[in-house]
Amino acid sequence: MKLARRTGANMRSLRESRGLSPEALSSRSGIPLSAVVLFENGAALPDLRQLVAIADVLGTTPGAILAGVRWDQNQMRFEVDAPPGIA
Repeated sequence: MKLARRTGANMRSLRESRGLSPEALSSRSGIPLSAVVLFENGAALPDLRQLVAIADVLGTTPGAILAGVRWDQNQMRFEVDAPPGIA
């Protein structure tokens, strides 16, 4: 679940940098608060519609929420880079 943890950490960081609470993100995006909490805790991944809605509320792109995640074509799987400052 590295992918979910990284995506959730990015989402939380972006939300906090904009001064929004999880409740505000939920209300503005139309996504249930319970789902927002699951996403931010890395317990679940948003689907594409949810990812776009969250990015829109945060004034960013889905790519920013997925920062540090890349597709490895040879391995046919997602790879997650270490967060900045962690070797």
